[in-house]
Amino acid sequence: MKTGNKIITIFIPIAILVVVLFFFNTLTGHRSSVDSSALKEGKEYLESITTRNISEIQEATRQTARAKSAAQRAEYEKLLEDENTDPWTMFDGWLLIGDSRITDIGGFSLLPESQLLSGYGETIYFTRNNMDAIVAANPMKILLAFGLDDLVRTHTCWADDPDAYYQDFVEIIDELRSKLPDTEIYINDVLPIKSPATEKYDTWKNSNIEAYNAAVKQICEDNGFAYISAYDIGQEHLEDLYRDDGSHFMPELYTLWGKRILMTALDYEENMEDETWQTVNETGTDNQEIKETDSENEEDA
Repeated sequence: MKTGNKIITIFIPIAILVVVLFFFNTLTGHRSSVDSSALKEGKEYLESITTRNISEIQEATRQTARAKSAAQRAEYEKLLEDENTDPWTMFDGWLLIGDSRITDIGGFSLLPESQLLSGYGETIYFTRNNMDAIVAANPMKILLAFGLDDLVRTHTCWADDPDAYYQDFVEIIDELRSKLPDTEIYINDVLPIKSPATEKYDTWKNSNIEAYNAAVKQICEDNGFAYISAYDIGQEHLEDLYRDDGSHFMPELYTLWGKRILMTALDYEENMEDETWQTVNETGTDNQEIKETDSENEEDA
């Protein structure tokens, strides 16, 4: 918005000058080829100044934004590297949606219930069934953390028809994005399990979880969804930060997971900023090429 104001500030006096010159030329009745040529040269010169100033302003704004992002990242990294930092105090504006692993975030009082939408045994279809509530919450950021219960044969079609399941998965995320276009949506992978959870269902095997994660990651890459990987955190702490049921976590693991979510989200936002500025620069280049083409056409005429 600030960039647009600066551009307008530059353009308005230029436009006024061109209009004044035009009417002056018209009123005085001087339409000689010399006057026309001078007016054209003046107009081209002013346009070149405008284009140069716009590019300079865009680049300066980009550098300012990158500096701000770098400062924010440095602050985040410093906080998140501190073992005493509670990452869950940094989740303002988030809505976490998922199964019982998300429910436990409320159980441990890490986040208020207003920032959680979850249930035991829930799957990705829980998102579709609660779409109205999600849209009404209108969060800045959403984390979707499903998958473990999606592997259960009686809960979804994943085991018998994975292609149909993944098609539904994409449609659900697309619907969510279309209804909340300004909300950042992150999809978390499934953390591993251990005994006795591995004996609970025939599909509850870490090999299946890894296959599921790989497929979801590919879906995210193909469709431009933001993907968060935390499987390695669970794998590293299977023996010390898992509860006795083999599928749920102790509070200390949530601390590690929360930090991973925040850092991955920050990386994603930085990449989006870079892509946005690249688009702006490319658009500016395209506009300049159009102007040059128009100028050439005018000369030919």
